[in-house]
Order: sequence, then structure tokens, then C-alpha cells
Amino acid sequence: MQCETYDPYPVKYRIKHILEYRLLRAICFVVHILPERAALWLGLVLSGLARLFMHSRIIEAKKRVRVVLGATSPNREIHRIVRLSLQTLVLNGIEMIRMRRMDESWVRDHISNPEVIQPLQDHVRTGQGAILAACHMGNWHLAAVAMNYFHVPTFYLVAHQRNPLTNRFINRMLEAGGGEGICRDTGSMRTIIRNLRSGKVLAITPDVRSRTPAVAVDFLGGKANIPEGMALFARQTNVPIFPCSTVRESLTSHRWRLHPAIYPDPAMEKAEDIQRMTQQVVQIVESDIRAHPEQYFWFNKRWILDPVQEHPTSSRANRQSQAYTGTPETGCADMHGAGMGLHNIADNMQPQS
Repeated sequence: MQCETYDPYPVKYRIKHILEYRLLRAICFVVHILPERAALWLGLVLSGLARLFMHSRIIEAKKRVRVVLGATSPNREIHRIVRLSLQTLVLNGIEMIRMRRMDESWVRDHISNPEVIQPLQDHVRTGQGAILAACHMGNWHLAAVAMNYFHVPTFYLVAHQRNPLTNRFINRMLEAGGGEGICRDTGSMRTIIRNLRSGKVLAITPDVRSRTPAVAVDFLGGKANIPEGMALFARQTNVPIFPCSTVRESLTSHRWRLHPAIYPDPAMEKAEDIQRMTQQVVQIVESDIRAHPEQYFWFNKRWILDPVQEHPTSSRANRQSQAYTGTPETGCADMHGAGMGLHNIADNMQPQS
């Protein structure tokens, strides 16, 4: 994990940071000592309890589902979709905590159709890199770590959490699952380009909203403002984008869906090509979301269809960083590239103020 930073001066942690860290360690301890199914059943119980403390977030999620699926959607169906989406989010967190137990045998036992990634495996064997665009569906972080057990070397971007104690702990947890985590900073762009040119695969979540003007695309019945990084990296390194999604079929079983690759077109003007690739990716992603809306992450604080916010006081470097990765300059508790996992879950499980 290339995201660890060291402060030469002693760090004085806030009481809040210490309590958060101890709570996280306690939860991880319980999840680790339980058998897998028992831990996942605990996750189902926790998702039920979470509904008691997430009233405003659940109301907001239901509004989003209704906007996307239409005003005529039955209330019972809207409720079902949001309930299952929250269950999926918590189960993802349970599996994330147990990631150090994830090995090739686990992956083959839990992925019901690994053969679908054959086109990506064939592409990687040519020595060329690629971008794996895994939307926020099912257990999306599997796209970042499980691919490594099928000889697809992946890497992803991570952002710092505000709590340095949990930041280090979660980074170590992610590292145990495999893959290469790269900290999002001023030098990460060069590392991304170098990795793609050396034949590695960048796992990234395409359905992330940029807070500053970026690539405007049609998505989920509205206009989404998507960071240009995904398509820009593909064009700069001449690698394809493979849209994909995951679906949780049962408590312990997942199914992958890998779509045909989208290639850059060097004959097109740069901005036009970036627009084309981004629109094609989110169009494919939307079809998967509409097929399985209960698997989608409706609780994201940075909702994909929220309007663009201008940041007149942001520095040019920060605006450029957001355009690449969609990450705000303040540093959110998110895991970009696979978007994926406990950073995102921990941040988005907090009730709205």
C-alpha cells in the first residue's frame, strides 16, 4: 500500500479519533472470530439496526430511487430496493473486514462465473494495461482485489481519512486483500500512467460525481458530472476501458458481468473522445443498475446527479486533482478506483446533518 505517510513529529490524537479507532477494532475482532456465515448474518442484523439511525439518509435514498425509476413506482418496491441496498452495503463492509482471509480458493468459491473475465485476461496477456470501470453495485471492491487471483494485476487509488488511526488500520486491511493501493496525491498521476503502460489494470468507479465542471453525460435520467480521469488515462496510454459490475446472488455468492471493451479513438479530437468514452461507459453502467436497482449504492453522500458546485477559491492543482479522480480537496473517507469498500462505507453510513 503506497498511501502510508509518516509525520516526523509526535501526533496527538483527538478523543474522537481514539474512540472511533477502538470501536472499529472491536467490530473487526468480532467479525474475525465468527465463522463466515455467522459474520454475514451479523451484518444483516446490523443493517436492520442501521435503519434506526439513518432515517434521513433512507428518506433521501428513496427519493433518489423514485426519481430514477419513475413517480409511478410502487412504494413497496421502493422500500425493498433501499432495504436491500443497505444490506448489501453492510455485507460489503463485513467482507472487507475479513479480506485478509481472501485467497484464490475463497475467490473461486464465492465468484459463480469467473470465466466471464476471459476477454480481460486475454488482453492483459498481450502486455497492455487496461481500465476496469466497476460501478457501485454489489460488492464492487471485489473488482479491485479478486482480479489479482485470476492473473489480472490491478491497482487502485485511495484517499486519506480524517482520522489517522483508522486510516492506517484500514489501509493495512486493504493491503491484505491484494492489489496495489496508490495514495491520491500530486504524484499519483505519473504512477497511474506508468502502471498502465507496464500492463497493469486500473480499477476505478466511473459513477462518481465531480464537484467542479468536468464531463457532462446523460445518466439515470438526468445529467451527471463525471471526472475525466478514466477516459483521459485511457487516451493517454491507449488502453481500453472494460465496464463491469457485480451482483450479490446470495449471502456468500457473487456474479460478475464484464462488458466489451471501449477503446480510445486517436483520430478524434481529445475532448470529443473523452466525452464519447465516458458517455458509453455510464450508458452501460446504467443498464446494469436498472436491471438490479436493489444492488446499487443509493446512499452516497456525493450523489451522482447533484448539480455542479463552483469552487472559486480552490487552487488550480486541487481543481485538476478533482477533475482526474472526483475526490474533493478536503480528503473524504473514500476508496477510489474500486470506490470501493470500507472507506466509502464508513463515510456514507454517517447520518446527514
